[in-house]
Amino acid sequence: EVLYRGVKVEKEKNKLLELRRKFSVIWQNPYLYHGTVEHNIKLPLKLRNVGHKIIKRKVFNIANKLEIKHLLHKNSNKISGGEKQKVSIARSLITEPEILFIDEPNSSLDYKSSRYFNNLFTDLISEGVTILLITHDLYQIENYAEYITVLERGEVASSGAINEVDF
Repeated sequence: EVLYRGVKVEKEKNKLLELRRKFSVIWQNPYLYHGTVEHNIKLPLKLRNVGHKIIKRKVFNIANKLEIKHLLHKNSNKISGGEKQKVSIARSLITEPEILFIDEPNSSLDYKSSRYFNNLFTDLISEGVTILLITHDLYQIENYAEYITVLERGEVASSGAINEVDF
């Protein structure tokens, strides 16, 4: 059973699509589509039928914020692993999600970029974005988690508020 804001999520197609548009996912191994970095970042907005001018402005703003503006016209297959992760993060944030699911976001990033994204996650949390973070990074757990679930061999070992769980 999945609850959203205290209400059980129904499996009705239209309701699931409406809910799906409130969240975004950042995968550990980012998948980028063929084409330019710009194409990859703007795709979620195109799928939502957002106007061209708004898309252009939002792509520029998110690329500028994430310091990847210089990559916009590069082919997504020709950029480094860390750059791919940054593009994936930009694509996830462009829709201004309410809930962000993140799977090991810093795995492909160098120290400077990891620090930058940790600061970005701090900003997102302060803006009211709910983040569900899957990580082995104790820094991220200690600094961002309010509630944690510890898994051991695929089973829940403990779960609770950050100050109640040994990890």
